[in-house]
Amino acid sequence: MKKTIFSLALGTFGLGMAEFGIMGVLTELAHDTGISIPSAGNMISFYAFGVVIGAPIVALFSSKFSLKTTLLFLVAMCVVGNALFT
Repeated sequence: MKKTIFSLALGTFGLGMAEFGIMGVLTELAHDTGISIPSAGNMISFYAFGVVIGAPIVALFSSKFSLKTTLLFLVAMCVVGNALFT
């Protein structure tokens, strides 16, 4: 198997596990955030919807830049997002 295909498959698996892994702690998430279980489920759905919409858009715009530039930008977005919302 080519390294690129394996990398894409591994990334897809990781995104899928991030969405499904949180379902196991849904009741704790709802309790800790002080919201109902259906509302916590909606949070997971909104995350999944964001991935579905955002991934093709990021792929489209990132094709114009080098891989290094794209990765640095995405890592910077993750750092800023975590700093703002933690």
